[in-house]
Amino acid sequence: MRQLLAFFLALTMPLLGADAQWEQLKKLRSGERIWINYTQSGKVKSAKGEAAACTDDGMTVRVKGKDLALARADVRKVAVYGGKSRSKGAGIGALIGAPIGAAIYGAAVADDDTELFVSPAAIVVVGTLFIAGVGALIGLGVGATKKVTLYEAPAASVSK
Repeated sequence: MRQLLAFFLALTMPLLGADAQWEQLKKLRSGERIWINYTQSGKVKSAKGEAAACTDDGMTVRVKGKDLALARADVRKVAVYGGKSRSKGAGIGALIGAPIGAAIYGAAVADDDTELFVSPAAIVVVGTLFIAGVGALIGLGVGATKKVTLYEAPAASVSK
């Protein structure tokens, strides 16, 4: 459900004004993992942390166990981690596993001089598919974490 909400928000962010986007930040749960880009002492910084609180005037983020209070004008961009791309991870795992399976089963068939009931090519194909499937399952579990932007400051208000 969170992934669906994050995806919906990512699609609608360009349609929302800065105030509506800031309202979305107020809905973050305390402790939710976020990525934030902000200015502090005239320098642009980025950090991974947890949402702590958000008001009309600013927000507080917990970074490395310490609370960081930021004025709204200093917040440039905020994103939440929207889940994992399981299909991409599975595809990458299968692409890595297929040549490994072909090499393993190809070498095994090439070194074996015994008479087989099945053609050596069939053994290589089935072995390749098997190892590719194992790679896909591993990739499915690992996946890649995606960030979904919730807030981006208007270009005119971003100080350099």
